[in-house]
Amino acid sequence: MDGAGRGNAALYGRVKQVAIAAGEARLSTHASLMARPAFEAMGFRVIAAERVARSDEYLDRFEMEKILT
Repeated sequence: MDGAGRGNAALYGRVKQVAIAAGEARLSTHASLMARPAFEAMGFRVIAAERVARSDEYLDRFEMEKILT
């Protein structure tokens, strides 16, 4: 894992820790096509695929969630 990967993993770990301490039951995100594999590696699952219009382009993204236990 490169430096950015370790930093992202540390940030995710802290976000998860704070969410659990606050009594949150889940985490959610709207991940880009490129970010989806990273979120899946952290245990998120796709809820829905979305296509969003931005200017003259369409961007594919994914609504994802992770249930906290």
